[in-house]
Amino acid sequence: MQTSMRRQDQSRGIGEVSGRRMAAAIFNNRFHQCLLASVAVFLLAALAFAADPDAQETFDSGTQGWTRFDPLNQKNGSVVNSGGALQLTFGKQAIQVPQVYIVQAWSNASSAAFVGDYWATAITSMTFKVNCQGYVPADLELYIFSRSTSNWWYRRLGAPTNTNGWSSYNVPVQYSTAWSVGGGGTSKKFKDDLKSILWVGLQFQRNDSMEKQDYKIDDFKINGASKSQDSDGDGLTDWAEFMSGSDPMNANSRLELSTVAKPEEEQTEGVTLKWPSEPNRKYAVRRTSDLSLDFPKIASDIESTPPVNTYTDETATGDGPYFYKIEVEE
Repeated sequence: MQTSMRRQDQSRGIGEVSGRRMAAAIFNNRFHQCLLASVAVFLLAALAFAADPDAQETFDSGTQGWTRFDPLNQKNGSVVNSGGALQLTFGKQAIQVPQVYIVQAWSNASSAAFVGDYWATAITSMTFKVNCQGYVPADLELYIFSRSTSNWWYRRLGAPTNTNGWSSYNVPVQYSTAWSVGGGGTSKKFKDDLKSILWVGLQFQRNDSMEKQDYKIDDFKINGASKSQDSDGDGLTDWAEFMSGSDPMNANSRLELSTVAKPEEEQTEGVTLKWPSEPNRKYAVRRTSDLSLDFPKIASDIESTPPVNTYTDETATGDGPYFYKIEVEE
């Protein structure tokens, strides 16, 4: 198919190849034909342990692997199962003393479903229910703890809305949704720490009342982006869009590859590629001249420069054809 260099963006198509995310774009090089370029998203490496997307703890068979930690007094304790839920109790007080407990899920909880690499498995949110029986906690926070840095990330949730029953929570695992850490956080630090989660937990702060207070937790669940579902119908799986940084609920948000067209008087050797980029990503470029062969890597560790990345392949000086892939390395 012949094309003119003055046409900057030609028609685009989307496809799924070998289970990897592939976003295809038709583009022209300086010399001859329209060439096919594609975008692949995958992980170069993952930890030996990974969280289990869509794992859920119902506490129907007990509370194994769940513990209670008192951060004010640096003491560990146990939790009990009550009516198929985890129960946390603040005893009656004679003198008002502040009390805080963190209910933690460790590697032996739910077959280690809640620990490991949250990034590689594209964990997008946590859901759970909290039951109050006459009192609501003064503060409720969700915690994740990084094995690699010992950072305690937390997300303030606010008091449950139901003082005599269950309140449901759906908490996004995204830095932009008010996650904090001591010393100040960044989106890159959050992403890096998600790769090695040692435990997750819920922190309860005692209500001001000195009376006995009982709270329950149930249906604790981590939710991952699907490797088979395409929620917005753009041909790209939710998992692939999570890894590339595009919005899996918006068909107009996706990683696409095209070329930068230049005026005829500015044309030089090589092909310049461009694609939308997100913070804290690294990319690699692969190229081949024969689609029946592999795509050798010609550049790697390309830092993202949001909102758009460009790369010029100065070695593309012949007649071609040239076929490209952009990989999201991390």
